[in-house]
Amino acid sequence: MILKEKVLSVVLAAVLLACGLAVNMEDKPVFVQAAEFDSSAHGAETASGTCGTPKYRLYADGTLYIYGSGRINDYQNSSTTPSPFDCNMDITSVYIETGITYIGCEIFYGCTNIKEIVIPDTVTGIGGKAFEGTAWLEDLKKDNLPVCINGTVFDGSTCKGEVTLPSGVKKIGSGAFEYNADITKVIVPEGVTSIGEEAFFTCSELRCVQLPDSLKVIDKSAFQDCRKLESVNLPDTLSTLEVSAFSGCRSLTSVTIPKTIKIIRESVFESCYSLSA
Repeated sequence: MILKEKVLSVVLAAVLLACGLAVNMEDKPVFVQAAEFDSSAHGAETASGTCGTPKYRLYADGTLYIYGSGRINDYQNSSTTPSPFDCNMDITSVYIETGITYIGCEIFYGCTNIKEIVIPDTVTGIGGKAFEGTAWLEDLKKDNLPVCINGTVFDGSTCKGEVTLPSGVKKIGSGAFEYNADITKVIVPEGVTSIGEEAFFTCSELRCVQLPDSLKVIDKSAFQDCRKLESVNLPDTLSTLEVSAFSGCRSLTSVTIPKTIKIIRESVFESCYSLSA
């Protein structure tokens, strides 16, 4: 039986940042001609299974088709239950069907031969290191472009200097800028509601962060060990500070905490030795 599914390609919006110069571009994914997925064009089916609620089929020509609806699972490939695609060198392209809402952590980690990924506009969340090591992501990063899909910034590892994220961004994904030692300032635009787990973890030269009035959640260890971060103003809209959000920020001297905040988890400001009471 010939399987045909319409899948939308996205042109990823990005912002060019280099030598302290911030060039802004709105995050407006452009939907181009719909691609019809036809299983008969890809050879024999070589593997199949599930990756959460969605299912997948791998074909002889290296095409991976993920279909169904809902969330693709999060994985940790150093654990006993790695991604079903962990370091799979046979996968060269990925087609994700409309209806998938989330692409899980490390799902394509180490799949170095993936050069094409088709992502639908129904995807609203992307886990940390979902595409780490793929040729597709490396190509997007080569000109120091932070990568944004459907309102989520999920990789800013090659950004430098002052980073002004584009309007249209809604989330900063888990680990998006972690270990980036080249960024010094981050301006987060209005409309962003959450900063993901370890989003700026150990950004050793980060000194200043501007947060928008739309922000609601700063997740676990989001700014942990940003040792040169000096001050932060938390907006009145913020409702949750998760575990260790700013722990280890040794240069942090002042924090404005809104009265409206509902949840402050443990160790949020642990080891912030310069912070006065």
